[in-house]
Amino acid sequence: MNEPASHGTKPGRSRPRRPSEATAPVRARVPVEEADSPAGRPPGWCFTAFVVTPLYAACAAAATYPSITNPSSTVPALPGDQFQHLWVMRWWADCLLEGRSPLFNPAIDYPVGAPLGNFSPMHLQSLLYLVLSPWVGNDFAVYRVLWLLGFAMTGAGTFALAARVSGDRWCAAFAGLAAMLSCPMIVRSWGHLELMYVGTFPMFLASWILFVRRPGWGRMLATAGLYLLMTMSAAYFAVFGVIPALLYLGWSAIGREKAGRRAWLVLRARWMMRFATAVVPGMLVLFAPQLWARANGFTQPWSRSEFDRFGASLSGYLFPEEFHRLGRFLPFDPERIPSLAGGPQDGGSYLGVATLALLIYAAARRLRFPMASYWWATLAVLVVLSFGPYRQFGAYRVELPAGWLLKAVPGFGLIRDIHRINLFVAVVAAIIAAEGLRDLISGFSRAWVRRGLAAGAMGVVLVDLGVPVTPVPVIEPPGCYAALLRQKPDAAFLEVEPPEPLPGKLALGYWQSLHGGKTSVTFSGLVNSEYSDRIALSSPLSLGRLESPDFLIDPESGCYDFVSRAAFRDYLWMFTRAHGYDYIVVHKSRAGSAVESPPRLRLRQELSDAKTHEDGATTVYDPSRLDPPSKPTLLLTEGWRVALRGMLARTAERTARVAVYNPDPEQPLTLALRASAFRRRRVVRLMDGPRELARWEYRPGDPVSQLAPPFTIPGGLRVLTLESDGDRAPRSPDERPAEWDDEPFSLYVHEIAVATVIPDRDGESSEPGQGGR
Repeated sequence: MNEPASHGTKPGRSRPRRPSEATAPVRARVPVEEADSPAGRPPGWCFTAFVVTPLYAACAAAATYPSITNPSSTVPALPGDQFQHLWVMRWWADCLLEGRSPLFNPAIDYPVGAPLGNFSPMHLQSLLYLVLSPWVGNDFAVYRVLWLLGFAMTGAGTFALAARVSGDRWCAAFAGLAAMLSCPMIVRSWGHLELMYVGTFPMFLASWILFVRRPGWGRMLATAGLYLLMTMSAAYFAVFGVIPALLYLGWSAIGREKAGRRAWLVLRARWMMRFATAVVPGMLVLFAPQLWARANGFTQPWSRSEFDRFGASLSGYLFPEEFHRLGRFLPFDPERIPSLAGGPQDGGSYLGVATLALLIYAAARRLRFPMASYWWATLAVLVVLSFGPYRQFGAYRVELPAGWLLKAVPGFGLIRDIHRINLFVAVVAAIIAAEGLRDLISGFSRAWVRRGLAAGAMGVVLVDLGVPVTPVPVIEPPGCYAALLRQKPDAAFLEVEPPEPLPGKLALGYWQSLHGGKTSVTFSGLVNSEYSDRIALSSPLSLGRLESPDFLIDPESGCYDFVSRAAFRDYLWMFTRAHGYDYIVVHKSRAGSAVESPPRLRLRQELSDAKTHEDGATTVYDPSRLDPPSKPTLLLTEGWRVALRGMLARTAERTARVAVYNPDPEQPLTLALRASAFRRRRVVRLMDGPRELARWEYRPGDPVSQLAPPFTIPGGLRVLTLESDGDRAPRSPDERPAEWDDEPFSLYVHEIAVATVIPDRDGESSEPGQGGR
């Protein structure tokens, strides 16, 4: 590797003298970016790609051993998001190879379907999967290659930028290793493949610095391409990468002479517009799935409370986690120190004892190196942003810069987890630490001594930050899918998740990409609001119901969404028939326990006559073997959303539909509706196709119950429609039915019920069939 110039030092350990300000020659002030230009010639891309990157991959494999063992049948760390990532990559690959649109997949979250925009984009990883999969063959082996490549790219990218700053490749090699094995990287490697590709950030930043320093069409296009590559790595980086870039632009402007600053800013402003013009079309293409999902009402945005959950801590940067070797010897818990504590969900941010020591050394010596003030300022800003939107000190809540950005910058809250910016903190800290190491060893004139000390520092990083990652065996899909799809090729499965939360529905979603059937499983990162409102809240077999100790204690009188006092079998028949589910697949515990929970045992007993298949992993039931309901049964379908106003309610859109099963077409029915209008008076009609069955008027305020006059409808399954004469969108957060919901609606509905009408001596009275809360 290249060595810095010895500056005429004598043999032995002697530090080169720097001229003091008093003896230094007087010269005119020059722009800061020229005075602080990088010290050395950057390494070539061939050397970085074909020498440095494989070396870092080997170091990552050694530091996380035994993670690389059994790559075809295991995943590194606890199975979880790895399955979601594999599903996304397979979906992209299938659509690209077959020429189909990837925007929407109708086979998951059935019968609603799910947009790709609700998942992690995984652009770069999917392209690499498309190339590697035909050669490797096994999905989990491909995942392991991409996993190691994420580590290696982070190390190589940091190495290239650090070598450009200092000119010393051995110290740059230390920087790459320190960033690659930092705690943020290790934590993300347990389940966030896209966030491991941090190496695209230093690549972009190096190009951005050259572009701002000497604008030109070639540099602008290269920088725009690298920004898009960084965005393709992880959507978070599209926001995170802008912060150091803008800091460099401001730092460069401040460092110029006042007289020439205006002209400098005008020229850069023109180039920034050209840069944006080059980048925006690419961003629209990359985020087309997210824009499409949002435009079609599938995406439930993150709420402010979700943003508040995450924040790094000062102790997280300073002290090792319990899974680190040094963390086992800490005599105290750093998180118990109030001034050091992080957010409710604080991910590890530990930078390593070598990095921290060199940062302290560089700060104590006020070390001067190229762009030193910029790197220190960037490190400080990124660390403060990683602390999250606020900190609570006793009764006092102090809002932090991340909270300011959340209020001032539209869409900033979409990133949800601001403390993941600690990945960028690790890169910047490693660059500064490499400069500290270069200064520390520069007093030794012999090259082999300096190299040995740099190698020793890298050894400390490996020992300190290396964390064994145990590969966990993956579970193969159960055989029931193939057997059922042979009988019915287009079958749709209503799936009951296993008791274990991980990999749980994530594995079920990945299995769908293998068997190709339709599944009710929802496993996206963002909530599929349409599926949640139409299916999840109404499902009689949701995981929340199965975990309730009261589930099926009285199977003849249950409460399902807005349907109460309903027989379980009647409602299950209605639910599966209305939504088109052909089979109910109940997944058993993967822990190998022979003892099922009481609710699952009661479910098994209740559906014993409908069982059609059973193996060691699943029990399958055929809902067509259930008898149709013996009394009118109601199910909410389209046009309903959840409302949280003190008690759980529903909002009705301008057009909302209910499915009604009528066992006797000769028997008159009635429908009760307890509701209040949103903002202004509403006229609501109950329609059976073009026929009006009832008409009500509702006003804002307390809910009012109204009963439809007796009506008859044909027997069997029927869809009725509630039509309002208008709707309105919330004008303020206080008017929103839920924190995330700003879509128009017409009514707040607190109860809806269908019942038979039984004549008596005095006229007609309604016998309650099913109602709401």
